[in-house]
Amino acid sequence: ITPTETTYRSIIRICCNNNRSQIILKLMREMRSQYRILPSLEIYGFAIKACAMNSPNVKLVLHLLNEMEINGYPPSQEIYNQAMLGCSKSGNFKLAFRLLEKMKSKGLIPNRLTYSRAMSAFAATGTFILTILPTWQH
Repeated sequence: ITPTETTYRSIIRICCNNNRSQIILKLMREMRSQYRILPSLEIYGFAIKACAMNSPNVKLVLHLLNEMEINGYPPSQEIYNQAMLGCSKSGNFKLAFRLLEKMKSKGLIPNRLTYSRAMSAFAATGTFILTILPTWQH
């Protein structure tokens, strides 16, 4: 039986719910290379969420965001919020700020969750948040 995008999406959803980011990435490579199936928007969302939650790998999250766009899936506010979770958990305030700027340049309006996660990234490093906040206005 040849797996379909639906098959992969179901398995990847389970892996995401169990914080198995490495398995998700392996499955995404497999679906592309062996079956020529491109990941869907939902699969990218699961991958970004898992990578952001489990030992946050913000470089990988950024790679997945870029790959999404290359494959024709512009990241939504929800996807950016998942990426911001990785910034928050890793204390990567520079990437948090870049993601906020990128969101705004794409016409997406950051919400409370976005700002909360960005501020958590700043706070984790002891960066003085009030010097940055005025530039975040939309």
